[in-house]
Amino acid sequence: VASKLAPASGIAEWLGRNGAAFGPAFANARIIAPPKNGAGGFSVALDGVAGPTTFTVALQSAAKPADWWAGAGKVSVVLDSPDSAGLARQFGLAASPLRDDKGAHVAVDASGVPKSGLDATIGAEFAGLTTSASGKLLMDASWHPSFNGTFAATATDVAPAMTTAGFAI
Repeated sequence: VASKLAPASGIAEWLGRNGAAFGPAFANARIIAPPKNGAGGFSVALDGVAGPTTFTVALQSAAKPADWWAGAGKVSVVLDSPDSAGLARQFGLAASPLRDDKGAHVAVDASGVPKSGLDATIGAEFAGLTTSASGKLLMDASWHPSFNGTFAATATDVAPAMTTAGFAI
């Protein structure tokens, strides 16, 4: 779908490179325009499974769908996987499985006007590593993301997370 709607986008490129890690997959979608709260704009909710990962995505925009880039909005994404390496492969890392994998969890909440950046908080647990970040999530017109903010990580042992992520230490 992404390659048909936005063939030169960052999302289409990412899915093209890492698509094998997402199967089998299914998703449920709910689109509401205007949102239930009576405001203008629209909302989209997705949930489903992609490979080893369950996901939920909620997007709300005060703008018309054609003007979403310039309208205030909110997005939240939650990813959960019993397989840390599987989730890492979905992000494009050359990941190796762990023997006692505790799974992975990622939560992103962001709000603002997409064309000027979204104020975002990100929290993740991955192979024994707990991370948090807050700052500005930016997406260019081709949907290539960048992040400018603070990042913190804690772990009693970083070796499992580094190994699972595909880094030799």
